[in-house]
Amino acid sequence: MPPPVPPGGIALLVVDVQHDFLDGSLAVPGARAIVPNLVRIIQEGDWDLVVATQDFHPPNHISFAERHGVAPFQLHDVPHPFWESKSTVSQMMWPVHCVQGTQGAEIDDAITAALDERLAWGTPVRYVQKGQDPHT
Repeated sequence: MPPPVPPGGIALLVVDVQHDFLDGSLAVPGARAIVPNLVRIIQEGDWDLVVATQDFHPPNHISFAERHGVAPFQLHDVPHPFWESKSTVSQMMWPVHCVQGTQGAEIDDAITAALDERLAWGTPVRYVQKGQDPHT
């Protein structure tokens, strides 16, 4: 197990800088413009740890609108994943995005290169993949 960040250490959290959010199926307007600044922050910061997150969905994820035959960007009742006493829960429906094994799920190339550079310098870099359970 890697050593933890020392007390008082500084961590950088890089959240979901993936192709589908930059210019893919769920692109955030203007998101691509932040990449050069984020690369500089990754490279120049005095980080004790860098953590990068990824949406990493299976193809049948419950939040995908096409799975339910509805339009994206609306609430839709889906089976409740945990409580049997509550049969459904409202879930925002999204376009298919960040599917495991696709280009859309990959972290941007410039960000990946900056993270690899930090790792080569000896900074611990960790990846957290989330959204893998098809029911939540």
